[in-house]
Amino acid sequence: MTEWIDVGVLMHAHGVTGEARLRLDPAVPIEVGSEISLQPRQPAASSFILRVKTLRSHGDDYLVRFDALGSRESLQPLHGARLRWPRAALPAAPVGEFYLWELLGASVEDEAAGLLGRVDHLSDNGAQPLLAVQAPGDLPGRQRLVPLVAPFIGRFDRDLHVLHLRLPAGLWEDA
Repeated sequence: MTEWIDVGVLMHAHGVTGEARLRLDPAVPIEVGSEISLQPRQPAASSFILRVKTLRSHGDDYLVRFDALGSRESLQPLHGARLRWPRAALPAAPVGEFYLWELLGASVEDEAAGLLGRVDHLSDNGAQPLLAVQAPGDLPGRQRLVPLVAPFIGRFDRDLHVLHLRLPAGLWEDA
């Protein structure tokens, strides 16, 4: 049985010809003809497999068209769907880099403040990925959002499952 890993999100329709903006982990080897799984945002909805028809770079994202979806209207219900990729098909992350899905459940430590908590889930605000961190002592369900941007990332220790950050003063305390 194939294990699927969340590696991106279908942002929104782009234009009127069936293209969609796709935010994707840059290490995923997607190309024309790739089969991907989409998991719609609705909890009860089933995932399904689509084949990539066209793909082109668009800033930090991609514009993608799928064989089975040919119109803007066919994409509307898929806004926010998670893109899933077969785990076995992912190359090893280069030294010093990581896949976003690897951070789920990781301990989060700041160079100055020490242990901040654990990564509960990942989110995205359109500008960058966000870590939702559950801090020790916080009420259940309360997460603090931390932008996952290069200046804040120290390193990820895959063996210990710890993400080391360099947060600016005041960011964590104000969260």
